Amino acid sequence: MNKIKAYLQVQDLFEEEKKVLLGLSLMILLAVFFTFSFIIYIYFPESSLQPDSPGFWIYLLNIFLISSIMLLNKWSLRWSWDDLGFKKPKSWRQPIVVTILTFISLVFFSLYIQPLLGAQPAIAHLMVLKDNLPLLILALILVWTTAAFLQEVVFRAFLIEALDYILGRNAGSIWVALIVSSLIFGLIHGWQGLSGMLATACIGFIFGVAYILNGKRIWPLIMVHGIADTLSLVSIYNM
Repeated sequence: MNKIKAYLQVQDLFEEEKKVLLGLSLMILLAVFFTFSFIIYIYFPESSLQPDSPGFWIYLLNIFLISSIMLLNKWSLRWSWDDLGFKKPKSWRQPIVVTILTFISLVFFSLYIQPLLGAQPAIAHLMVLKDNLPLLILALILVWTTAAFLQEVVFRAFLIEALDYILGRNAGSIWVALIVSSLIFGLIHGWQGLSGMLATACIGFIFGVAYILNGKRIWPLIMVHGIADTLSLVSIYNM
């Protein structure tokens, strides 16, 4: 019995160490994302989509670093891709319904709630897309691969899963993780100002609720994110 008790104590200590390391990794990931995003917004606001600009390569470096941090933690914690939102749906009708409902919620928020917050879409840096088809195509590729796909995996699936794990995965921890992850998502967009942070946090909350209610499956959110950004970019191109 003493050996079993000692073994369990060691396991508990090891589990706490993993939580501490995961917490430190999260802080590094968020600091990296915020720092590079801030640099791009301040110094390369109108050229970050152009391959001949340092802002473009800083953006790609940012994506590489946050992806690496997430993958290292996935490997060290032995999480599967199912743990990061890639579980198969119970039926193919489910992701379609979730995608539609999430998109409707996003449109409702954008039309009726976001204006009350005083938040204006930050699109000044995207005006270079106007009547520029090659740049639009490049922007759409980046949107679907880095914004829609990667950001949803990192800042929705991974962040919520990591916070839930740190909080002990009890009855209410997933909802606490949702609230904290939404606030964090808003804060790391601090370069958009207070109203921009509030709007981003609310969008993070909408997506997070959809993620949890959908059994922690990420594909519908990737689709909504990609479709919304595509519509925005195409509308700017056609201005």
